[in-house]
Amino acid sequence: MKISKHGYYTYDNSKPFYTRETALDDMLVTQSYDSKLKFHFYDDIFDKIDWSIEPDIDIGTLYKIRAQQLRDKYDYLILSFSGGSDSTQILNTFLKNNIFIDEIQIHHYEKAVNKLGEDFVANDTELLEFLEYRYAALPMLEKVKQISPKTKISSLDTSDYAHTDVETKKFDSLGINDNIHQGTHRLYVSVPRMAGFYLTHYNQNINEAPKRTGFIRGYEKPILGINFSNVKELVFTFTDFVMRDVTKTVKGQISDEYEIENFFWSGDAPLIPVKQSHMIKKVLESNETFYNTFCFRQLDYMNHFKLGKNGYPKSFTTERIYSKIIYPDWNEGVFVAPKPTTVNPDIKLIEILSGDKTFTNEIIKEVKQHYHNKYKLINDKKQFEQLIFTKKYTLGKVTEQWLN
Repeated sequence: MKISKHGYYTYDNSKPFYTRETALDDMLVTQSYDSKLKFHFYDDIFDKIDWSIEPDIDIGTLYKIRAQQLRDKYDYLILSFSGGSDSTQILNTFLKNNIFIDEIQIHHYEKAVNKLGEDFVANDTELLEFLEYRYAALPMLEKVKQISPKTKISSLDTSDYAHTDVETKKFDSLGINDNIHQGTHRLYVSVPRMAGFYLTHYNQNINEAPKRTGFIRGYEKPILGINFSNVKELVFTFTDFVMRDVTKTVKGQISDEYEIENFFWSGDAPLIPVKQSHMIKKVLESNETFYNTFCFRQLDYMNHFKLGKNGYPKSFTTERIYSKIIYPDWNEGVFVAPKPTTVNPDIKLIEILSGDKTFTNEIIKEVKQHYHNKYKLINDKKQFEQLIFTKKYTLGKVTEQWLN
């Protein structure tokens, strides 16, 4: 994987770093304890775009161009599919434009769900997302079989890793032990998901994809905010969540024969996030309910992380309102589980299967203590606790037309 294309970190006038940890390590070496990390994402491309002008091209056409671009670039294409709105739009784009995708990889927890019983899982909002495989993903995969029968479907049951963790009490697949923060977008707080571990293991040790393989991920919906201190300007920003798998590649956990491609966020298709953002801006300006929901979400999101809370704020799921705006093929009738707001579903699943509800807090405490000890001299602790955002790109003033 060509890691430089996914972004990098700097502090002061430092050289680029491709993981947050190596940048923080360098701060210790140079005794730059008061410095702050900056995250850069295709600055040379996105800085040249006038974000205040909406691209004069249909969003579906932009998706089609992106899909064909990826098809032309690689010998073999793999889509990481979940059944959620992002990956569903990507898959529909390939299917309806007759652009072949070689393989679809989907992870699930069917063995664990069967063991617990569907009614049990359905009655627990923190586990409910494990049912998306049955009610959102499988119907879409049946569509693939009919339209593109030569596409390989790799169905990966992550339950086996949960079982191993319960039996051994080592919890390797959650990235504890020597690989203490594998797969997570922060250095701690969010314990990694087992599915990320499984996908890494599968593609590193089992799947024999050819060279020039592109691994497509559904990152990401626009991250938008209204700057109320400056005539209610709408601003867009990228986040270092996209660096999650870059860390794995640097550590040799993902073969460099795979190149990870973010479908929606890429310097190869820079107009997609600009167009999406303007589509959302139009709804903000024309729909008072959506505007109020958007503003509440922004405030709740800021307060959630200011207080150092784990998981997602309860308002976070309002981001899914974007799906019907920016994804023309999204079916609102598809089953969608709420995002977990308090605990990691993988950890809760292991707690239930093992009958041990004590180790979760111990794990998180251990990880936090590890990084607080390692970087105790660095003053801004948020640099290893929270997401890091790029510079802001301004889309223009939000004019509330519904006030008229």
